[in-house]
Amino acid sequence: MRIVLSYLNFEMFAGTEGYTLTVSRQLERLGHETTIYATRLGPMADYATSLGARVVSSPAELPATCDAVIAQDASTAYQLAGLYPDAARLFVMHSRYPLQSPPQLSEVCSAVVVMNDRLRRRAEHMAAGMEVVRLRQPVDAVRFHGEHSEGPHSQPRRPARVLSLSNHPHGVRERMIQAACVEAGFALSRLGVHSEASPHPEHAIAGADIVISLGRGVLEAMTAGRAVYILGPVGGDGWVTPESYPELERDGFSGRATDTVVDLPRLVADLGRWHEGMGQLNRDLAWAHHDAGVHAAELLDLIARLKPPSPAPVSYAEELARLVRMEWHQFGRSQAALLENHRARAQADEFRDAAHRSDSLELELRETRDRLETLVNLRRFRLACRVAEPFDRIRGLWRAVR
Repeated sequence: MRIVLSYLNFEMFAGTEGYTLTVSRQLERLGHETTIYATRLGPMADYATSLGARVVSSPAELPATCDAVIAQDASTAYQLAGLYPDAARLFVMHSRYPLQSPPQLSEVCSAVVVMNDRLRRRAEHMAAGMEVVRLRQPVDAVRFHGEHSEGPHSQPRRPARVLSLSNHPHGVRERMIQAACVEAGFALSRLGVHSEASPHPEHAIAGADIVISLGRGVLEAMTAGRAVYILGPVGGDGWVTPESYPELERDGFSGRATDTVVDLPRLVADLGRWHEGMGQLNRDLAWAHHDAGVHAAELLDLIARLKPPSPAPVSYAEELARLVRMEWHQFGRSQAALLENHRARAQADEFRDAAHRSDSLELELRETRDRLETLVNLRRFRLACRVAEPFDRIRGLWRAVR
């Protein structure tokens, strides 16, 4: 079977991009031919190509025909509906962002795939009336359970190592995590687009005992056999455990599944309850419910029973694709501006802290100078200097003779 997977921006090492590459590789392992199509490429596309994936950015590079389209944004969904009118077309919905919502034309896609109940409720209330299929988020178990992911350690590591794995700017929460780790005596490292982006999160995860994350990051850490704490910009749900997993999975590990309020005392107390056995339980859950090979087979079953929707008029499809691309670009510019603002504020905070330290040192120096001046003006000090003058002259003569 020839399958095209599409996503407008295949640039960053992030959730939707990771899903795209994971599914593409699994379908290839099952013997199907896949092409990843995106209009904007970047480091993620380079990494995927290095693994043997076929990644293209121009419609001219796409195969002349295909059996199925798996779209993940409205722009490419419209565009590929016009290019492949006879293909089975489905849409994978990853978020509530309008640009990642399925097209509201039944001729564009036959089904919408969601991977948590929060998105399923939203998709079911959309006007197009497409079939909504609930699957589970897939993780490549081989990748995250390789020689670099050894699982629980025979000897406890001290201090325990915490990895904050996130692509979201949340300075206040990040500072809270840092303060909690200091208080708990844990070592903290960070990985993500706002600290250090990497095509190999499995390496950073393997070096940690505890991972604090959201979404796919949670499942990747679980697959690697690590204890996982859910905390992000919009909330936190605490530890993933066999008891909490069903509710957290239904919510997509977003940090909004419960009414839990995670503040600094709560986080410090929760970190104090960590033990090494938590990682193995998480691995069992991930392997039982989130195997990427199973997910790929479920997609193929869905494609096999879908009938191609009625062909969308090519002229409408191309125009809608153009309009959504323009909105995507504007959205990208606004996100870049927000990121730049976040960085500027962080830098301003650093400068302000440095200025406070400088002011404090200057005040301390001024006070020391005042004390010294007061000491010099004391009659006792001046008398001691006069008494010491003969001895200073004798010492000078002695040095000259030697």
